[in-house]
Amino acid sequence: MLRVTSGIQHIPKSDSLYILQYYYEYMKKPQNIAIYARTSTESQNDGITSQIESCKSVLKDGELARVELYKDEAVSGSIDDRKQFQQLLRHISEGEIETVVVSEISRLSRNTLTLMEFLEDVFSDEVGLRVADGSFPTVNPGDPFMKALAQIMAVLAELERELAKMRATRGVEVAIEQGKWVGSPPRGFTTDTDGYLMVDASEYAQVQAAVESVLNGHSVYAVSKATGIPNSTLNEIVNDPEKRALYTDGVADDERIDSALDSANVCTIDSKDQDVADVLKGISEAIEEGESVTEILDRVQDSKQ
Repeated sequence: MLRVTSGIQHIPKSDSLYILQYYYEYMKKPQNIAIYARTSTESQNDGITSQIESCKSVLKDGELARVELYKDEAVSGSIDDRKQFQQLLRHISEGEIETVVVSEISRLSRNTLTLMEFLEDVFSDEVGLRVADGSFPTVNPGDPFMKALAQIMAVLAELERELAKMRATRGVEVAIEQGKWVGSPPRGFTTDTDGYLMVDASEYAQVQAAVESVLNGHSVYAVSKATGIPNSTLNEIVNDPEKRALYTDGVADDERIDSALDSANVCTIDSKDQDVADVLKGISEAIEEGESVTEILDRVQDSKQ
């Protein structure tokens, strides 16, 4: 006879089925209720507590005793490689989780593909899913209707994301049609509050003079070091005829850039122009002295006063 504890009756050795049943019911490791919480920024860290409380509100007393917390603080939901999120996935695959609870579905991921993959893991491992705010259906293990509904909703969410991208793309197209600049402007330019391109006179003159210095024989490395213009940027300008012409001839194959140049009365490089001449002189002196153009020009300006 096999004597067991916990007040269980004696189990006959011959009754192997009963023994296996006993082992499954009394000896298997209890599964946890996983609460996952995430905030995108440090300023939202108080939100972790409120998310956890929201999740606990949908649990029963017996489930509260089995809660395991997973918290990712100040991490974007578009990033999949979140420490606690990845740990939750591992514990699901290892059979340690019975149900996952979140305050809202976006806490799991803002990437619909990642969410779909998560749901597939939940379904394949027969893990439940509850969303405290009620915006997503409760997924019960073994319920094919709820699984199908959850997958359909994830597909619809992906469709909505694609529609949002299309709207954003159309917004960019409209802005360009209106003559506005979208994205980072060329070196020596900036944008006004309405999004229209305009020349940053001092930076544009510096790039003009830097290009002139390279064309006059100074190395790109030396001019880059003296001006602070990145080596790669200066190389790209000097070696690209169209980009070089923007600074040497004051012309561009873009009406928005031409309009900004015209508004600023910018034309070709003129070494007799005082601003350009000062920068050219500053570059030459900076290369010789190992100082920055700014330091040299500050001295030039001080000497004029």
